[in-house]
Amino acid sequence: MNWVVVLSWVLPIVGGCGTYLARDHRVGWVIGLGTQVMWIMLGIVTGLTGLAASALWFGAIQFRNWRTFTPRVVHQPACTGCPCAATATAPRRRRAAVGAPAR
Repeated sequence: MNWVVVLSWVLPIVGGCGTYLARDHRVGWVIGLGTQVMWIMLGIVTGLTGLAASALWFGAIQFRNWRTFTPRVVHQPACTGCPCAATATAPRRRRAAVGAPAR
């Protein structure tokens, strides 16, 4: 089996796992950035400059998301006087669809 075919299957799987982990952990963004670097190298080696350019673009987006990522802090009811009570945030809410009535 050709190494390009293997990489074309492995990189999306690893990148998808990184994207899944990025919801709660900063390491997910690092995994995503690593796969974008591999996509760029694959695009350059195979001569697919469009692939390298798109991976560069997605890598820039992932880098920005990694820099702006803040982990969720969930307030525990038992810790009213501890520091986490001052930094507690509400759980994330999904955005309403465009044109959907506000709740």
